[in-house]
Amino acid sequence: MAPLTQSKQAYERASQLDKSVAEHIDRVPGQRVLATSVIRRGASPEITQVVSMFKSARTARQAVLASLILGPPRSLEELSPGY
Repeated sequence: MAPLTQSKQAYERASQLDKSVAEHIDRVPGQRVLATSVIRRGASPEITQVVSMFKSARTARQAVLASLILGPPRSLEELSPGY
């Protein structure tokens, strides 16, 4: 019988939900806006290293060459639909 009682209570709470939400919305315009802050996580060392590679043209070229050399072989790349 417990699940039936819980179901009835949940239904009663849900049937009153529109009233409680309307009351909350009515109170919101009178509330002051408080200051907020953003907490940022520090970047991982790998991300910092990659970002630093693109700060100069020389290291950006090195990164592009490394991606070509270390990337998949051309024979394994997918062909575009036009071929």
